Amino acid sequence: MPNVASTLEKALNELRAERTRLDRQITAVEGALSSLGRGVGRRAARAVKKTTKRASRTMSAAQKRAVSKRMKAYWAKRKKAVAK
Repeated sequence: MPNVASTLEKALNELRAERTRLDRQITAVEGALSSLGRGVGRRAARAVKKTTKRASRTMSAAQKRAVSKRMKAYWAKRKKAVAK
């Protein structure tokens, strides 16, 4: 009897690969449409927007210090309130 978990994992991996392939094809068709002067519809634009990943944001040292200072004050205030 086959292992159900491994069968499901295999199916999931195949579906993810198909989704990736379809996303690439959709992007190519949208590029072709935009080169023809036709805009991408709202629905397709939203779908593309959902699949794109955001760039990670980094904090500067000054921002980290400011956050640290605020959090220390926050926790000190909470600790003081619990002590009462």
